[in-house]
Amino acid sequence: MNRLYFLLLGLMPLQKAWMQNSDRVLTFDRYLDYVVQHHPYGLAIDQISEQAKGALLGARGGFDPILESRYDQKEFDQQNYWQWWESKLKVPTWFGLSGYAAYDWVQGAYIDPSRTIPSNGLPAVGIEASLLRGLVIDERRAALRQAQQGLLAAEQERVEAWNELMLKAIKAYWDWVFAYRNMQVFETSVQVAQTQFKAVSAAFELGEIPAIDTLDAFVLFQERQTGQISAAQELIQAQLSLSTFLWRDRQTPLELDTAVRPDETRFDQMPALPSLDSLSRILPASDDASPMLQRQRFEIAELQVQNRLAKWNQLPVLNARWNTLYQDNQPAWFSNNYKIGLDFYMPILLRKERGKRLEVQAKLTKAQMDYQYQRLSVRNQLLTLYNEWNNLGRQLDLLGNMTEQLDALFRAEQRRFDLGESSIFLINQRQQKYIEYRIKETDVRRKLHQKQAEFKALLGELMR
Repeated sequence: MNRLYFLLLGLMPLQKAWMQNSDRVLTFDRYLDYVVQHHPYGLAIDQISEQAKGALLGARGGFDPILESRYDQKEFDQQNYWQWWESKLKVPTWFGLSGYAAYDWVQGAYIDPSRTIPSNGLPAVGIEASLLRGLVIDERRAALRQAQQGLLAAEQERVEAWNELMLKAIKAYWDWVFAYRNMQVFETSVQVAQTQFKAVSAAFELGEIPAIDTLDAFVLFQERQTGQISAAQELIQAQLSLSTFLWRDRQTPLELDTAVRPDETRFDQMPALPSLDSLSRILPASDDASPMLQRQRFEIAELQVQNRLAKWNQLPVLNARWNTLYQDNQPAWFSNNYKIGLDFYMPILLRKERGKRLEVQAKLTKAQMDYQYQRLSVRNQLLTLYNEWNNLGRQLDLLGNMTEQLDALFRAEQRRFDLGESSIFLINQRQQKYIEYRIKETDVRRKLHQKQAEFKALLGELMR
């Protein structure tokens, strides 16, 4: 029986020695670098900001200078009825005014007297202004302001999407470490059970123990093999999940080599829980830190622009035009050579305008209520994650102590068996408890790392 005892003790350090081999380790930081630099979804996420930049550029186009030119000619029965050429450069401004410079040239036998101008053409400069609707805000200014807020919202949406991607990637990594650790535990337990079965069989042949002990040892060996098969399947699934985040040049997926191992050193480091003082600062600052809340605020700002536009669009349209004309025989521009005009337009019932404003106001109210709900939800989620993080840390301390104690009990039971005071059944029970709590300890450690990632993702700290 002394031979059996020393064989079992000799197998216990096997797992630790294999863990210390640092060849072909995929570290946590290197893995995240792969995700950031090569994951194709990352490129898709970055297009969110590019789309918003395109929309902003398009909105700024509403204030681009416009060059217009028109030429019209009519000849009939070998007679020049008219030739008319009109060119205009129009420059919109932010304040609802548009300045323009024009040049008209007309000649021919049949010209409308109202369009008669000097033979060498007529240059003119002038302005157009909106006096009611469009005085403070119009479609061009509203579109630009919305695009500006949309770009800010899109940037927060990009940060939010990146954090979701990184959170999934981080969880997949710690799931892989968890499955890898479990596989090590079952590999060691199978080797221990196999050696134990061989030693018990040898002791039975020497007549030191009854045959029932060999059956117990063989059943235990088969049970450990079953656990190993299950752990191997879970490890394969974890590796496949991890591989979905590993790409080369955003085009070629990478398959994780089974010989590659996770960064267990990082896994064994317990994430530091923020202090209560830090939490008291984090919660009020979460309104500005959370990318989701920031995105919603910018979206509300967009709706406020729409609401303001809808309000001003209920006014009548009253546009004024004035331009001064130039004569070549005069030394300068004169105020008595000019054209003026007024345009008035007003729907009698304004149902279209009133309906649009009611629609926008409803959207704005809904967005504001959603923001208040999400604001409280984010704070509660942070508190929940903090409490879970704290409780998991306390559980890990307890489970670590329990695992060490169960290991000591297992070794003590083996010494009792060596002295003839125990049985294979009791040894099996001790070892089973040790394995069970070792897996629980690893699971809690995994959850600790994942809760830390969830906490940071909610504040947008995984990726900015």
